[in-house]
Amino acid sequence: MQHKVDSDVLLQRARSLRTGQTIAEKVLWGLLRAKRFNNIKFARQVPIGNHIADFCCFSHHLIIEVDGGQHDEGYERDMEGQNPSRAGDSRS
Repeated sequence: MQHKVDSDVLLQRARSLRTGQTIAEKVLWGLLRAKRFNNIKFARQVPIGNHIADFCCFSHHLIIEVDGGQHDEGYERDMEGQNPSRAGDSRS
């Protein structure tokens, strides 16, 4: 069963993730921001559907997710099964 996430809640969560970046996210954002990578514009912590992408380039239809312990486990558990890109993923 798919749950609709309130857009206001999602936006607030994205804002909090922007202010609480992990070291890996800070390093990558330093390389991507202000069109520093091949003059391509990236945004960070972008709400897309019921999810928040770590980094997104709309012009190239590209989403980058940074692995690590930065995600709130409760939030991840609530969203489990909602990500179509993980369909068939055997990780628990």
